[in-house]
Amino acid sequence: MLNKAGRKQPNPTIKQKKFAQAVADGASLADAYRSSYDVSNSSKTTIQVNASKLAATANVLPLIEAAKVRNDRGNERSLGNRRRWILDRLIDEAEDPENPAASRVKSLELLGKLAGMFDSERERSEKREHATEQQLEAELLQRLSEIIEKPLEVLAVSSSDDQQIGASSESDEEEGHPPV
Repeated sequence: MLNKAGRKQPNPTIKQKKFAQAVADGASLADAYRSSYDVSNSSKTTIQVNASKLAATANVLPLIEAAKVRNDRGNERSLGNRRRWILDRLIDEAEDPENPAASRVKSLELLGKLAGMFDSERERSEKREHATEQQLEAELLQRLSEIIEKPLEVLAVSSSDDQQIGASSESDEEEGHPPV
């Protein structure tokens, strides 16, 4: 690192690293300074001034920012892990035949809500307003795959028509055409 004068910035000290991490973890500048340095003979004002100056130095400011980024990534991973754990527990609860029926149904309901199965068109529209382009694309692809994979529904017809439909479907399948 180069300082304002264009000279190489000295490597951060252990105390500076400890201070930066404490700030990134949410401590006030003064508290981070107290935990990193000997302040037994310092006034409250001196601690606050020194902490503020230290946080703004070219040696420490990048350390604070980097530690905050690391913390944010860790929090995202932690949130993702918690979501995965909750999802796994709901699936286990829904699939366990020894659980009471009400418990299984409630788990399925929550899983359905997570999947957006019960959202009204208004709720979906509100979600789309705040969604990124990638989220919208993913939703579109998911809905298209659901439509493509969904079997066609055949209307109820008389039994003589059923036999004709069944016969034509079997011959279509043999020729490589999907059933109707």
